Amino acid sequence: MATGLEFTEEDGVPSTTVRIQMKSRLVLEDVKLEIHCPWPLSSNQSDFVIPSLDPNTPSETFVAVFQRFAGLPAHMYIQISATYTSASGGRRVTTARANLPTKLVIKPVFPVKTAVHKLTVDTNRPPASLNDLFPDLLGENAGGQGAALGFQYFGGGPIVTVLASKTSQRYRIQCDRLEAIWLPMRELVARLNGHFRKGSAHSDFRVSFDGSLPLQEYFELVDTHFEFRTGSNSCRELLGQRASQFRTIQKRLLTRFKDKTPAPLQNLDTLLEGTYRQILALADAVDENSTAEMVSANNLSAGTYLLNLLLKLWVDMAEEEFKVLETTLSPVVNASEEQQNQIYIISLSFTHTKVAIVCDSK
Repeated sequence: MATGLEFTEEDGVPSTTVRIQMKSRLVLEDVKLEIHCPWPLSSNQSDFVIPSLDPNTPSETFVAVFQRFAGLPAHMYIQISATYTSASGGRRVTTARANLPTKLVIKPVFPVKTAVHKLTVDTNRPPASLNDLFPDLLGENAGGQGAALGFQYFGGGPIVTVLASKTSQRYRIQCDRLEAIWLPMRELVARLNGHFRKGSAHSDFRVSFDGSLPLQEYFELVDTHFEFRTGSNSCRELLGQRASQFRTIQKRLLTRFKDKTPAPLQNLDTLLEGTYRQILALADAVDENSTAEMVSANNLSAGTYLLNLLLKLWVDMAEEEFKVLETTLSPVVNASEEQQNQIYIISLSFTHTKVAIVCDSK
């Protein structure tokens, strides 16, 4: 079980171990390994320094990943990057990705009958038992009919209910929050494909979506994120004004104190104290708004992932077409303006030296 959580969970939060294996064609020294976890996930250690990497002896590193904060993750993978100096003396970076199990962020609970948002997917095969699709997420639902399962995000998050129709080939996922449907929907589609495509007899299996796209709900996520972005800019601008006012009052007070013929302060000391309190309050407001902005950005990212998946199922996109869609309607939402202006250039292969990173989670 994970430790150092920023929220309370009665039964604890599970963790998974990721094994990172590094191989190199040449001897490398002082290789810096970094693990980047998506919020609200975290790792027990985020960076390592490998003194020497020998071609004949691959390096293995183990890291535990778990949910540290209360919130909804936008995706379930971590990025691993290795930075080193090549034989020519240039700095190089290589990256890899490790997928994480969904049970890191959700737990089985009893299903809920009513919900605000409901999405239904169709298949061309008779419905499978949810007990067979989610054997690792049954909990107290084990032994049931397999027609309904409930999942709750850790940290007192929303409950998502998955329903399998008894008379048709449909599955419904419902929840009070649209963005919370993304991970269970992705997991359901992946497990349906894995269940029905085990043999060549069901190679034509298809999952489709024929309902209305939740555009209005998605636009609400966009508006919420925009409001926090606007509020963050307003708070920072006001904080800058108060800081400038504080410095101006300070200068005037210093001038009065240095004057050989003292003059009345004219309540400048009171004004200085009041401005100082305003600065402290605005600093707290900026911090709170930044946290809310990050959460809203994460929710918008999850909502975009969900919308892209529904579009893929709606028109039966091929994988290449889906990649183009995700490039156009990117689910990557940056929480700050500074991050939006940054460009990360990652070199994956090199002429003289190549480092390979192999990851798996247990």
